[in-house]
Amino acid sequence: MRIDRVGAGVFRMRLRMSNAYLLLDETSGESALVDTGLTEDRQRLLDALEHIGVARSRLRKVFITHAHCDHAGNARFLADGAPESPGCPPARVPICISEIESLYLSGERPGYGPPGMRKLLRPAMSYVMRQAERKHPVPRCSADHRFRDGESIDAPGGPLRVVMSPGHSPGHAALFRERDGLLFSGDAILNADFRRRIGLAVPVRISCDNYRRARESATKLAALRPAALLSGHGPPVLENAAAALAEFAAKLAR
Repeated sequence: MRIDRVGAGVFRMRLRMSNAYLLLDETSGESALVDTGLTEDRQRLLDALEHIGVARSRLRKVFITHAHCDHAGNARFLADGAPESPGCPPARVPICISEIESLYLSGERPGYGPPGMRKLLRPAMSYVMRQAERKHPVPRCSADHRFRDGESIDAPGGPLRVVMSPGHSPGHAALFRERDGLLFSGDAILNADFRRRIGLAVPVRISCDNYRRARESATKLAALRPAALLSGHGPPVLENAAAALAEFAAKLAR
């Protein structure tokens, strides 16, 4: 698995279908994760932490941008924690996710397919979501912190500001580290299309709860003018990110 340092104390871990990011305070050794990949990525995540030199017991928070299977698959496993030393009970690692997405993560809402009559209007999306959830089930997990738009949350390396960015999923949230301009965009803005071709994109319509809102959210994030874009899929944009996103937003407005 490829691991890249993409910012001060920030590492990108390239998983089977998506990216996860490790936030590391290199003085204290405390860390947090942004997204967790598929359940099948579990050993890759653990191997990556070991490679970087981070003990799993030093994981202090897990941030989930949205509860799709390729982002929340290991939330419950990581929440269970790891003992600081042999014989010590593990401390629960707080799961931080938006209030709406917490309902999907916990199972209070049974799945992402369109509800009611919308199933008849969007059969393709219903099928895609059902198949994803069947093939890659997400172990159910309660949330410890349900964040809201504009909230600032402490994290290793500096606080993260929550930027609600729904559309791909109903309660999707991006995270913005304002001190150095790093934007963890989740799937609100991608840097690869569904064929894995590199380039800024919004998720394809079939994968969106509301495609119009997805485009609006991408425009909202571009207006932050981040120094770097760290997306849920595709390589990071580490140079001229603000200009690239401004151009992307202009295309969306046409």
